[in-house]
Amino acid sequence: MFRHDFATAISVCMGLFAATPSFAADSESATASAEIYEKIQFAVLLEMDFGTVVSNPVGGIVHLDTSDGSRDCAGGSLTCTGIFNFARLQLTGT
Repeated sequence: MFRHDFATAISVCMGLFAATPSFAADSESATASAEIYEKIQFAVLLEMDFGTVVSNPVGGIVHLDTSDGSRDCAGGSLTCTGIFNFARLQLTGT
């Protein structure tokens, strides 16, 4: 009985696929324009350096402030020493 029901279901499905009409795709035309730009490239002139950062188990945040050139080890959970640098990049392109 199972084989008969399965075969009937397959026959019905195949009939649905065979009965589905196919349509040719309509063709349309359009006009387009594009401008080619020079790709943007960057060069690293100076790597970012946080200096020496010593953390306790809690961790913390090191903030480099570009407005005044300072470094802050937030919350007192970090100890920051040594020389630090802001990154310096050179971007070219359009």
